[in-house]
Amino acid sequence: PAAMADLGGLIVFANPAECEPGEPLRQLYDTMAVYDDHHQPQPSQPVVPPRYAGAVGPAEVLARESDHAVFSVPVRGRWQGLPVRAVEGIYGIESDAFGMAIVFDAPVPATLPVLEAQGFRPAAAGSMGAGSMGAGSMGAGPDAAAPAADLPPEQMPFGRAEVTGDARTSRLVCDWGL
Repeated sequence: PAAMADLGGLIVFANPAECEPGEPLRQLYDTMAVYDDHHQPQPSQPVVPPRYAGAVGPAEVLARESDHAVFSVPVRGRWQGLPVRAVEGIYGIESDAFGMAIVFDAPVPATLPVLEAQGFRPAAAGSMGAGSMGAGSMGAGPDAAAPAADLPPEQMPFGRAEVTGDARTSRLVCDWGL
């Protein structure tokens, strides 16, 4: 089998703490879906830097709901030493549901320390959208994120991160629909 591509020039984050993608990753997200005349997202072949063309496949539909669709693009390679399986995009349909996920062929205990070292500050799985900072954040220190709803618009973070997974795979989920 061919050596796994180093995806360091494709999976780029402008601001990991807010899960804000850098240009090549933003372009992948922006081009893996195309909205049709009925405002419905449709899967597409994403645009990536030429050297990654062989590592990235066409988008396919994972789920379609009334207010959003989820597409997945197979991506083969390594990022920060972690094996990547796919990039998923969440596309709102007349809603604020937008975001993406990087899917790793590694369990959460293997991915979490790497992500934290890169500057991500993932919320505990299951805490997204809870709204209130629960007892679990007691003693979380001064840089614990305030609930986004309490911030003026110009201070709203780009997004927030969560890490989910099971014994075999994990996902870095970036929620941009704050």
